Amino acid sequence: MGSGYFDTVSYSARAAARAATGTSLFTHSGLHKKMDVRDKLYRESRDNADSPLSFPIAVMFDVTGSMRDIPNYLQKELGKLMGFVLKESIVANPQLCFGAVGDAFCDSAPLQMGEFEADDALVETCLSQIYLEGGGGGTHEESYDLALYFFARHVQTDAWEKRGTKGALFLIGDENYYKNVSRDAVKNWLGEEIGQDIPTAQLAEELQRRWNVFLIRPGGTYHFDDKGIEQSWKELLPAQHVIRAAEREQIVPQLAMTIGALAGRTVTDSAIALKKHGFDAGRVAAAASSLGTIAPGSLVPVASNALVGLEGGGRAVRL
Repeated sequence: MGSGYFDTVSYSARAAARAATGTSLFTHSGLHKKMDVRDKLYRESRDNADSPLSFPIAVMFDVTGSMRDIPNYLQKELGKLMGFVLKESIVANPQLCFGAVGDAFCDSAPLQMGEFEADDALVETCLSQIYLEGGGGGTHEESYDLALYFFARHVQTDAWEKRGTKGALFLIGDENYYKNVSRDAVKNWLGEEIGQDIPTAQLAEELQRRWNVFLIRPGGTYHFDDKGIEQSWKELLPAQHVIRAAEREQIVPQLAMTIGALAGRTVTDSAIALKKHGFDAGRVAAAASSLGTIAPGSLVPVASNALVGLEGGGRAVRL
């Protein structure tokens, strides 16, 4: 996993063709076998000939209720996002992983986890395997805790193990997390025995030793203005890592500017670059104003010999 390159031109052309015909990327029904962690309990982001300095970027979508539409916003603009990441030399060798969360106590697919991929076609395939279930339990909580548990205990990266570089993990959701990782949920959905429930706060602390973790809260949802839920997340994560997206179209620019900030770029510089790569200026400005101060330099800068040049569509070329 993780070989190949992301061709932004090819990806964007396929996205445009789907938009022109009204074809959805997300047609899968039910938990896809390749997204079921019970069949493969670990995910890896590893260096290889194409990615000598692999850097893991993971996005986990809450696909309950109205949140099930959010992955469509990302898939439409992923080509532009990767154009920014690659052509602006934000990250030399990004490897992308997409997954989804629901409610472990009532949904049929509460944890969906793809692989870390670099090739645009493989990234797109992974996205397409997400089941947009809807569902949810109506308790104002979803099983984000399962995702935190999985990334803390079952994701291995060369970025961390070889270079001490934290990956970037984004949760996109509007509800609260369960306060404990249920041993029953872990057994049911990961096939693993953990003996007893684990406080989610404990798992979050463990996870953040190896990952920069962010929550993006999309507008237009029932819980967007729930101050109690927002405060709960700010107690779990650094307050500036809890990001509000009043409009859903701000989410992808927020992802881009956050990754840029981890690489030491200012939000202003990233905003200028995003407009150059085709993002709407008004939405970029709104996204920029919603971001707090993110500690720079958390991501190792691009090495000079890792990305020598770019050919059509952001394909990396080494001399």
